[in-house]
Amino acid sequence: MLKLFLILALFFQDAAVSITSPQSGQTLRGQIEIQGRMDVQDFASAELAFTFDASASDPAASWFPIQTYSQPAADSAIAIWDTTAVTDGDYALRLRVFLQ
Repeated sequence: MLKLFLILALFFQDAAVSITSPQSGQTLRGQIEIQGRMDVQDFASAELAFTFDASASDPAASWFPIQTYSQPAADSAIAIWDTTAVTDGDYALRLRVFLQ
């Protein structure tokens, strides 16, 4: 079983950028629909990634892309994460948005 911790790595704090599902601390299994939003002015691109370091306090932690985006999304399914491809443990998700 996977235990999930969410991290929103933003260059600004804005409610327009968020992962709304799954919730932090939730146990996951199988194909997981990730829902969120990244609907900001001057959107250039975004990246959804995960790390094995659930604390994600180490700045050198390795992040593995789940999906990249060239268009913003608002309140929708932004990715399907196949958790069967990773071992059981604690993970963190990160949604980064880059501006023009």
